[in-house]
Amino acid sequence: MLDSFLLSHHREVVTLGNERHFLAEETFTVVKDLTGVGLDPPDRAILDGTHSVGDHMALYGLWLRQNLRRIRAQNKGLVNSRLAHIDERLLQVILLNKLILQLDCNDPTHRTARSAMGTMIQMDLTLLLCEVRLEQWGRIFNLWKLRGMDARDWGMRIAGAAAAAYTLLTLTSRQGSRVFLPTGHEDVYLGIDLFWLERGRRHAVSVKSVGGQSDPVRAWRVDAPPLNGGGDRVTSDQQAIYRGAQQFAASDGRPCIPVLVHVAKPEGGPIRLNQHWGRLTWPDRLLGGTVHQNGLGLAH
Repeated sequence: MLDSFLLSHHREVVTLGNERHFLAEETFTVVKDLTGVGLDPPDRAILDGTHSVGDHMALYGLWLRQNLRRIRAQNKGLVNSRLAHIDERLLQVILLNKLILQLDCNDPTHRTARSAMGTMIQMDLTLLLCEVRLEQWGRIFNLWKLRGMDARDWGMRIAGAAAAAYTLLTLTSRQGSRVFLPTGHEDVYLGIDLFWLERGRRHAVSVKSVGGQSDPVRAWRVDAPPLNGGGDRVTSDQQAIYRGAQQFAASDGRPCIPVLVHVAKPEGGPIRLNQHWGRLTWPDRLLGGTVHQNGLGLAH
């Protein structure tokens, strides 16, 4: 019988290991031009007729394809780019980031649209950081300096995507491990950033970029409902992914183990951690015996 999870989660992530690519110089030129101009959003009549996160993601996916065709027509150098897929991924991120900044954050009618675009940005930015050469991470981080970019907004997106990329690269480097991206609904409403399948177990993983954390990485398998921690960040994040994994398991009819990963966020630059993904042991500890809720899994 076909696996219903695999049928509904077709975006399996297969990373390139040490094989990474450079973004074309022409792409950064186009990015600079894009951030300084306004964009025409999708037709409001179409937008008002969509209600779910998935509908909004489909709408903005169509909008992206239309704008990428326009960009390619106006920038012939990109047509011949040998690594067009990662160049297009960065352009998609910039287009959506520019558009989301044009929406009124206080308008409740824009809430689902913002959630959908935010999810699309984070997924594409995470995959981009997994594919691009590490020496270009700093250049992507510094795009906040361009006219039309919001420094705080971009910094938060980069930090979240970098944390997810490190987690994703660690998990996909493991023999026998499979990693899938969630649907828009699972990301927005269940707080699931990745699904991790290994040793016959399925895990719903929530990844957070956390400031003020001394350990590079902390990870928890949340085996039971966390007790109220009086506003403690770890407890509140554990509660959120526990609820999300339980809701997903109830709808799917099979167990799903909640996992929380906190990645330390440095000040003033992109995350830099141990790049020997296959040597990191925190996933083994999560797969081992009983895991206490006070956390484990340092990045070694």
